[in-house]
Amino acid sequence: CCAFRTHTDIGTVQWERQEMCEMSSASEISANIWLGPTPDYILRPGECSAPDPSQFDLLIEASDLASIPGPRFLATIDQKLEMSPQYIEFPSSGSVVLPSGNTREVEDLVNTLRWIYYLAHPEPTEVADSQGDIEMRHHKKPCRVLIHCADGYTETSLLAVAYFMFAEGVPVHDA
Repeated sequence: CCAFRTHTDIGTVQWERQEMCEMSSASEISANIWLGPTPDYILRPGECSAPDPSQFDLLIEASDLASIPGPRFLATIDQKLEMSPQYIEFPSSGSVVLPSGNTREVEDLVNTLRWIYYLAHPEPTEVADSQGDIEMRHHKKPCRVLIHCADGYTETSLLAVAYFMFAEGVPVHDA
């Protein structure tokens, strides 16, 4: 059946993708955190131009094959963010099974949520001027983060809901 695909079928697939992107375009779910479909330039490299580099600093793709990133990996990405936008993967919704008695994955999940939060909300640092007065300065600009998957929401719900609960301090039924 699949060997007889026609040009019309391919056009229909592209049309469906375009409609899905328009329907589920990226939207801000919390300050500097966006949820949306995988940008076309990632899905079809060379066919689509990359967005303005200032659009997103970090793109997190939900993937069935990904594991929860550890602290060393996040530290490496954190250093690279100052040079260029970065891309990481996070487990898609339904692909994480936390074994009983093992808290490492839970700790890594919470550390990832905390890391994303501080990227989006860098803490100010206290600096004393020549008169000894203390002023607050941000040492980094807030990062704009896109959490994405092909359709914009199916595979991202675990990270999106967990992040929203963490950032906004709300229970799951309000998230």
